[in-house]
Amino acid sequence: MTLAKASETALIRGHKRLEDTTIQLMQLFRLFQRGWNHVFSI
Repeated sequence: MTLAKASETALIRGHKRLEDTTIQLMQLFRLFQRGWNHVFSI
């Protein structure tokens, strides 16, 4: 029971970290896209 609970907690924590990483990547991508558009709009 303890092992199952621990693995469940680890899974939730890992999923949260994955979500945070995905959000950061999306923000970076948007920033890059904005810079790219700015360079080529000149």
